[in-house]
Amino acid sequence: MNRLFASMIVLAFGTATAQAHFIWIVPDKQGTTAQVVFSDNPSPDNPKLLDKIAKTQLHVRHADKTELPLKWTKGKDALEVALPGNGPRTVGGVCEYGVVAKGDSGPFLLNYYAKAHVLGPLPSTSWERLTLEIVQAEGKFLVLWQGKPLAGVEVLCCSPGQEEPEKRTTDKAGTFDLGNVKAGVCGILAKHTEAKQGEHDGKKYKEIRHYSTLVIQVAEKQAGKADPVATKLLADARAARAQWEKFPGFTADIEINFDGKISQGVAKVEATGKVSCVLMVLSGRAEKLDAEAEAWAKQQLGPIVAHRIDDSASLNSPCAFADSEANHPLGRAITVLSDELHSSYRVRDRQIIVVNRQMKTSRFSITVLENRTNKEGKFLPASYVVHYWDTKTGNLEKTVSHLQTWTRVEGFDLPVTAQVVTATKTLSTRSLTLTNHKVGK
Repeated sequence: MNRLFASMIVLAFGTATAQAHFIWIVPDKQGTTAQVVFSDNPSPDNPKLLDKIAKTQLHVRHADKTELPLKWTKGKDALEVALPGNGPRTVGGVCEYGVVAKGDSGPFLLNYYAKAHVLGPLPSTSWERLTLEIVQAEGKFLVLWQGKPLAGVEVLCCSPGQEEPEKRTTDKAGTFDLGNVKAGVCGILAKHTEAKQGEHDGKKYKEIRHYSTLVIQVAEKQAGKADPVATKLLADARAARAQWEKFPGFTADIEINFDGKISQGVAKVEATGKVSCVLMVLSGRAEKLDAEAEAWAKQQLGPIVAHRIDDSASLNSPCAFADSEANHPLGRAITVLSDELHSSYRVRDRQIIVVNRQMKTSRFSITVLENRTNKEGKFLPASYVVHYWDTKTGNLEKTVSHLQTWTRVEGFDLPVTAQVVTATKTLSTRSLTLTNHKVGK
């Protein structure tokens, strides 16, 4: 056992058992068997300690969410268990260890939850059987308590050859980055304490301590190194988007509709992409649109234009695959390395289908429902949905659905309509319609 690792756990979490032991499930590479060890890391420790976790209940969960109980046998230095079935499976273990009295904190009830996944990526869905759980979430990891994100939780990560575990703390949305761990078997540990008194097997306790472990196999491409295949996949998708080359700008008549309230005027987009003015014409003279309508029109047209004139196709963005799932309906999950916005994508059929970004107080996820091709076979957005979450609470704040149409004018694909439906506690529908486009005006 790594004594330094054990001492780091004691300092971070407090003493759970005499030597800070936890239950870890370590599958073999073929996904046919697994070892259940009781140690401070995923490596076996003193086999005499295995009797302390004899109450561990193990289950295997298949991709279709069917579950089967597993029987283990006591091996030389671990509990040995065969894993039935084929394909991706998740193995989970629950152990109500009992009441422990260590140090000056008083007696506490100790519960363990262990998990590992075999032959495929870690599922992002929670498992009700595991009250405290670590799951994967779009290139990051997420700590769940009773199926809900747990913020401010300290997490320890240990990779092969590492003398000290890496400390992480979940953000307001309950997520954390794995970081640059080394390739190989990696163990992740999280703790949650309930201030709840009670009695178990005739012994009273002052609180309940829950420990969750996750064992994953980290490939080289997940260990902070760029994968040329992932990098090229994103680059090709960026290059497949319809772009405006030598864009001279345009003007168009505009109609803005706020839940039935209509404003009309003229929109001007400069060659730089700046939406410079939106004016209303009344009795032959120009006057400003309603301020709210003008601001919203600029807010919508700005990104629409910016995506057609950006130079992202020329960017060199080192990427890595977030998992090994090649058949996800939304495409391969890709993480951009060294990105301050923690950007991640899903790419399918040369199209960026999902974009995830992390801001200071919120995070959002864009999911493309439909793209259409232009004359050159390049992609233009037709329909997409944006979800916004509060990073402090983890709550979904709003969902915004977008529908866009385009027209071809003098070799440029210009926007015609943009309809936006926003769902919060109520629904709001707004739209803009552009007609009479004039390029270079």
